[in-house]
Amino acid sequence: MISGKGFLFTVSVIFFTSTLVFYTQQYVENNFFREEGIINSSKLASQPFLNNDISFDLQRIFGFTLETEYSKDLNIKVTGTLPRGFDVQQKLSDYNAFLYGTFFGRTPGTKTIDLANLADGKAELFIGSLVECDFDYDNNVASVYPKTGSTLRYVDLNIDANAIDFNRVEWVGSTPEAGDVLLKINYVDNRNSFSINTSIGPTAVNKLAIVYNAASLTDINAYVTIGDDGVTTSAVKIDTDASRQLDYSLFVSYLASPDTNYLPIRFNAGMTYSERQFSSNSPIKVGN
Repeated sequence: MISGKGFLFTVSVIFFTSTLVFYTQQYVENNFFREEGIINSSKLASQPFLNNDISFDLQRIFGFTLETEYSKDLNIKVTGTLPRGFDVQQKLSDYNAFLYGTFFGRTPGTKTIDLANLADGKAELFIGSLVECDFDYDNNVASVYPKTGSTLRYVDLNIDANAIDFNRVEWVGSTPEAGDVLLKINYVDNRNSFSINTSIGPTAVNKLAIVYNAASLTDINAYVTIGDDGVTTSAVKIDTDASRQLDYSLFVSYLASPDTNYLPIRFNAGMTYSERQFSSNSPIKVGN
């Protein structure tokens, strides 16, 4: 016969064991869901990291960087090299093969990428709905121009050219009339240099020729156009041939309307990504 104390002890042990089993099961289930949530979160978080990696690689292929700053004006800094010195389309083809053959297989999710609009001879970057930055690698041209009628206010251009036969610099047509755009150009090559500090109008055709070799304008090897570039106004365009490579650093400032959409900065290329309950189809963005 079980005494009263023994009975209470047995009941207590059974209750304690049942409670322990219950909380152990709850802990295991909660821990499972917590781990699953962490895994899912890490998978979702991998999409922006993929975007940043691809954006960085594309900028290296095209040889330029793009930075922006927003205050009263939109300030843009673009640095690059013209010409690239290699077959850009082949580099893009090789990169596309690397993504599908190696990189995508080592990262979570299902991904596709479309680089067709970058492999057609010209790469475009859009700064919100305000400005477009083009890198025409087939024709060795880099340009920045507004998309919504914003006005150019300031241009600071630095050129470092690989040349020894600089002849002169001159404005094509006539010397620009004074305007609202402050313009600074500093040029240096292996033997020569020049500087320009003036003001010009943003809607006029202001075309500067950098002349090499002979004294004839037929020997021009580079142009800098500010204002009307034949397509739009308030543009800045750097145009060179393949005989001389130049590095450029361009700072421009635009006065934009208050309701202008500045973001995001994106390539004219897109990536689709899906993993479990998450999916996206968006352009390749510069930065986050």
